[in-house]
Amino acid sequence: MILLTRPLRQPTWRSARRQAAGAVDLAVRAWRRQLAARGPQAVASSLTRGLTLLDEPFERDPRGLANGPEVVGVLSSLEALEDAIAWRRERPDRRLLAGPNIVVLPSDAPSLMTAPEIDACVVPSDWVRDVYEADAPDLRGRIVVWPAGVDTEYWVPTGSDTTSRRAVVYIKELDGQLNASTAEIQRAQAVLGYCRFAVTVLRYGAFTPEEYRLALRDADLVVFFTPTESQCIAQLEAWATGVPTFVWAGDRWQHAGTVHRSSSAPYLSSATGRCFADADELSALLQQWERMQDEFRPREWVLANMTDALSAKAYLRIARQS
Repeated sequence: MILLTRPLRQPTWRSARRQAAGAVDLAVRAWRRQLAARGPQAVASSLTRGLTLLDEPFERDPRGLANGPEVVGVLSSLEALEDAIAWRRERPDRRLLAGPNIVVLPSDAPSLMTAPEIDACVVPSDWVRDVYEADAPDLRGRIVVWPAGVDTEYWVPTGSDTTSRRAVVYIKELDGQLNASTAEIQRAQAVLGYCRFAVTVLRYGAFTPEEYRLALRDADLVVFFTPTESQCIAQLEAWATGVPTFVWAGDRWQHAGTVHRSSSAPYLSSATGRCFADADELSALLQQWERMQDEFRPREWVLANMTDALSAKAYLRIARQS
């Protein structure tokens, strides 16, 4: 199996840009790489780790496809998908998977995203599948839901026995998306303080994965304010670290002037946390904290459902469907 996250061919202008990038300060580039360990990079890393754990042969971003692979999975990059479609056209007996991080919606690149050569369009959650089907009816019957997993050796509890209550407030602001108001977030922080939680505020894009892991290891709870999430890997990382999540239910996603029903926590369950609509509902949840915290089993849920290996097994099932 071949996994692609970048195009096979590199036009001259891309080569020139790569050479120019060599002048960028290396420390800054390293910082940006750390911050980018979300979304497409996190998905690709999870899948490659999982396949390695399963001892399944694969190759990531080779120079060419030729006629060798039985399956090509394009995880990201429209240019890579264009290359893979050309390969698939020449080899109709092979299999091509596209997604989950290629475009926002299929209509952003309809000629490629709905190409008949694509055997399966991979999306990270049910609500994304529903939006894709409405946006591109030609994909109905070819859309498959597949979430990435998490590295449960990196995201692991420390076993802290502190008796103080600690909460992380995680704020993710997305351009064009309606998040909770600043006043509502401040009310939530006040409620946490009233319920004797020490609060650490993290804003998406302003911290590294290592800083997030350290914050989680001191936390009893993460309160998420994020308008919409296709999968929400940050929640998965919290659960793997043994920390339940209370998630503000935005559940609306706006794109190109259209508002779609979505989810701020597509994989939240009774074992991993709860949703809330406003600070009053958050307060009601926190009043039950002593009882509820014994009901949560976030890490156990991850180990049973969304490790790297389990996610890779699910991807292989998609790849091997006939």
